[in-house]
Amino acid sequence: MWSLREVSSRRKAFTIIEFLLGIAIISILLSSIYSLIFFTMNIKDRTDEIDLSLYKGRYAMEYIKKEILSADKIVSSSKFKELDEIFPYNIGFVTVAKERDYDTDGRIRAVNYNYRTYYQKDNELIRIAYNSPKDSLYDGRLFTGYNQVITGLKALDRSSLNEDGYIRISFQLDEENNLLIFNSHISIRCPVEF
Repeated sequence: MWSLREVSSRRKAFTIIEFLLGIAIISILLSSIYSLIFFTMNIKDRTDEIDLSLYKGRYAMEYIKKEILSADKIVSSSKFKELDEIFPYNIGFVTVAKERDYDTDGRIRAVNYNYRTYYQKDNELIRIAYNSPKDSLYDGRLFTGYNQVITGLKALDRSSLNEDGYIRISFQLDEENNLLIFNSHISIRCPVEF
């Protein structure tokens, strides 16, 4: 029979099998931890992309809604000379805002009308506008400017001006393979011309 001292004197080092088994277990644990970290980082990046797309879509929607709600008049794009031909992918209506210029005594010195609309160019939502002293100068050739509202726009074709007093705004964003659809119905509070 062996004594405890003999057994402990014989076991001073790991055997090759124990060493290889230990390396295999550590490798499995490390690869599992790496896979978990890699998966978590991918999910975080994907979530950040979706959050950014949602933010951009909400920003564009609120930008357009603000101009609709502050408009003094809304006019169908078909009433404007050559607007639908020059900007075929427009939103379907133009908002008109009356801007007053006052003198030092508080009297109105001049009235200017700001015509604003949106159209899709490639994958961008673009705001265009023009100013006129006339409230019935409906000429699509006068629209200038290039105010890019958002990028990643896939479609703007479902927006419409309704004779029941509603505007439907609908667009699709496609960024990093995230297709998001934004819809809103706005009750019109100003006169409408069809």
